[in-house]
Amino acid sequence: ATVYRARDTQLGRLVALKELKPALLQDTTWIRRFRREARTIARLDHPNIVILYDAGQEDGNPFLVMQLVEGGRLSDEDSLDLHEIIAIGIQICSALTHAHENGIVHRDLKPENAFVTSDGRIKVLDFGLAQMKEPVDEEAETATLTPAGTVAGTVMGTMGYMSPEQLRGEQ
Repeated sequence: ATVYRARDTQLGRLVALKELKPALLQDTTWIRRFRREARTIARLDHPNIVILYDAGQEDGNPFLVMQLVEGGRLSDEDSLDLHEIIAIGIQICSALTHAHENGIVHRDLKPENAFVTSDGRIKVLDFGLAQMKEPVDEEAETATLTPAGTVAGTVMGTMGYMSPEQLRGEQ
């Protein structure tokens, strides 16, 4: 996907506008994955997770409107002292705990998907590969993890940050 800095003209605020790259617009798997990302983020409300404001489609191109996170990627940080590292770790763990409590496993957590705001707050982004625990049917009390457009035995994500289960293509 491509993310743009944009202005919400109705509310007069800056936002992040995420849309699929043109080459992916003919691939229904990518479109489903993109829409699933919107549903995933919409289930989360945590100070360390990016906020989804809106999702839709314009001229056949799905888009997400999200909180614009001012700052930089965690991967771009030059040097951090021990106290900063601990504070960052606590915030990321807090975000992931919230996601897990809501039946979501991120599956692509890496320094490029965590932003550090100008006041030092972490924002976890990019839930495009997340798995969501969903009821088997509306009446069921049990739930199952459903993949984000993946196929059993398929490896998706960033190799250096994958869990052993992901690397083996397992649940």
